[in-house]
Amino acid sequence: MPRASIRRGTHQEIHIGQLRTDRYGVLSGSSQRHRDEDFDNPDYKYLLPSMAPPLGVPCVGVTRDYIDVQCRAIYTYTHEGVVDPVSFEGRIWCSLEGTDNEEPIETHPKFADLFKKYKGHYQPGTKRFDYFDPTLSGGVTKDGVQKNPLYGVTHFLAVGLIWTHTQVMRELPSNLLARVDCIDKPIGFGAMQPPSLSGRRNWLQLAPNAAQRGNVIQVTKRWLASGRNGWNEDVYNERTAAGA
Repeated sequence: MPRASIRRGTHQEIHIGQLRTDRYGVLSGSSQRHRDEDFDNPDYKYLLPSMAPPLGVPCVGVTRDYIDVQCRAIYTYTHEGVVDPVSFEGRIWCSLEGTDNEEPIETHPKFADLFKKYKGHYQPGTKRFDYFDPTLSGGVTKDGVQKNPLYGVTHFLAVGLIWTHTQVMRELPSNLLARVDCIDKPIGFGAMQPPSLSGRRNWLQLAPNAAQRGNVIQVTKRWLASGRNGWNEDVYNERTAAGA
């Protein structure tokens, strides 16, 4: 601990530790109180966050350690939050997470062609896809048959994208859920903007995440890219939104 502001006897009581800010402008760090007391007789009031040294940033946790040879208790206070003049306005972080999702083969845009070429079959009495033949006609292998490369295939891989937008706020927005479960346009920041989607693909706003960090709230909004056919406007709209 590099410096002290209060002394008790010949030993510094208050010590200020490392302080840092993250990409959102939230400050975190620690401070300590060094107190002469017996190991088995802790002064419990110093385990209260209100007893933390006044750094201007809320205390969010306290621990007590003990140095036997000095008969000294060390109360360590963890701080987190924002404080003037450190600004968190405009400290926004966006990210794009790509995945490969499995989708039913019958949703493939060329399914009719695949069904015909690779000898697909419907479930009896329905128009629902069942399976591809294990073999194909025309051409043989050394085993006397041409194996069907799509035999056993029921799904195919399709790109999946999740866009996130994270920032800290003084309070939880009253309209936070207004567009959840709606077809929506993601929010970017600076050079980090959501990619354009081709064809009928579009974005759906998902449920947000929020967590208190001292005297501010960290809020993350999320959007999910659709498959090739897009999110249906009759299903995902303002009338069915979580905030409706």
